Amino acid sequence: MTKVEYGKCEKLMFDAIQKAKQADEEYKAYNQLIKNDKIRAEIEQRKADQHIGYAEGINVLAVIGFKHDRMKEFSELL
Repeated sequence: MTKVEYGKCEKLMFDAIQKAKQADEEYKAYNQLIKNDKIRAEIEQRKADQHIGYAEGINVLAVIGFKHDRMKEFSELL
């Protein structure tokens, strides 16, 4: 893997970690809203589903053999 490819994979990994963390926060908001405001809860759930789906799509980095210290953190978030 060239340095350019490694840099792009690293950028994708950081973006996926951010999206997975954002999805986690949105799922928490969903759980808090579900009892009182079902419409806002549904919106939070849909946003979280989109963000976690994006992060899971980036998990292809593991398939191609991308190695990085933060890949373990990324896999734990999924």
